[in-house]
Amino acid sequence: MSTHVVKENFENIEPELKELIVSSYGISSVPKKLPLKAASDIGKLLRLLLPKSVTKVVIVISREHIGSDQSISSSVKSAYQDVVVTVMFSHKLDKDTLLVYYK
Repeated sequence: MSTHVVKENFENIEPELKELIVSSYGISSVPKKLPLKAASDIGKLLRLLLPKSVTKVVIVISREHIGSDQSISSSVKSAYQDVVVTVMFSHKLDKDTLLVYYK
């Protein structure tokens, strides 16, 4: 299965989320866009894709996945114990897409 990573701008999410990610978390990087289907274990996938020096991770998923934030956060923390993980939900984002912002 291919894990095609595409660089994407903030345009896919609400302006309020963009502002929160930039102002509160200090992350202004272009996120990695991943197909949710390819991420059976998000922590393992991110360990392959993100640098080891990551200190903050913000994951944005569709609001259709409300309630899955704890499992996503736990999966990321299993790969990066000392990282601050935040999961946000967007109504503009496709239900099969996962955006990963990191610092």
